[in-house]
Amino acid sequence: LLSAPGEQMKRLLCTAVFLAAIAPLAALSETAQAQGELMRPGDEDGTALASDGLAECAAILAVASTTSSNIVDRNNMNNASAGWFAAAGDQASEEGALPEAEVWEDKVSTWASRIGSVDALSRYPDWMTYCSGIGAQRGLDNQFFVIPES
Repeated sequence: LLSAPGEQMKRLLCTAVFLAAIAPLAALSETAQAQGELMRPGDEDGTALASDGLAECAAILAVASTTSSNIVDRNNMNNASAGWFAAAGDQASEEGALPEAEVWEDKVSTWASRIGSVDALSRYPDWMTYCSGIGAQRGLDNQFFVIPES
């Protein structure tokens, strides 16, 4: 125990300064953990560009929109897909790596070969989790990435 009230105040002040100094480090750690939870499927080393993940999610929506039997859902997914592709393009521009249209068309083709219906999305829970999370972070329409519980 400290002997004088002034010493206790100094100790509290030093503790407060120390905590204030390490707070940004804790915030960085929390951000890294949150981003880790949203690791793009197939990107174990964390080197994929953020725009690539956004474009994958956009492609998933674009394909799913063509498989829905509900015209309202089809239109909503198509509109959401356009928003996701726009966000991917904005992100790619920020990254200085805007890909050619063929790159994103290839993503759509790849997903078209994987999913034949909206219900098939449930076979890709890692992508649904990723797209739902990244969509929430960026304010994008992510309602179609939520897999209903059985």
